[in-house]
Amino acid sequence: MDDKLIIAATFHLFVGQGQNADGTDKPARRATFAKGMVIEASEIPEGHTADDWVSKGLATAA
Repeated sequence: MDDKLIIAATFHLFVGQGQNADGTDKPARRATFAKGMVIEASEIPEGHTADDWVSKGLATAA
């Protein structure tokens, strides 16, 4: 898979933010990927892959 992807459809994901100093989970935040955005494959949140997004029609290789 190429290093860059073009987002083909607008969609939202909830992305974990790690943990607080006391060990409790921080609340997830909503990340929006808008149609036409160009992103690096490294910007895809944990638990997702570029291949999955391409196969689902959410992105195409740039």
